[in-house]
Amino acid sequence: MITASILCLVCMAWMAARIWRRSAMLALVSVLAWPLLFFACVRFWDDELSDIRLPFAMFIPAIWMVGVLA
Repeated sequence: MITASILCLVCMAWMAARIWRRSAMLALVSVLAWPLLFFACVRFWDDELSDIRLPFAMFIPAIWMVGVLA
C-alpha cells in the first residue's frame, strides 16, 4: 500500500509538471483536487508539450491499488 501511495504521488507530480507548461492554475487546482485531473486529461490528451497519457495511465491502477489495499 505504501508503494502504491508513493507511485500515486509521483504520478500526480509528473502530471502537474506537464500541465504546468500550459496552465499553472489548472496544475495547482488538479493537485489540490485530484478528480480534476480527468478534466486536464481530456484537455491535454494529445498535446505534444503537455501530454499526460503515460503518467495518467500509471496513476489509475495505483489509485485503485490504494483503494483495494486500504
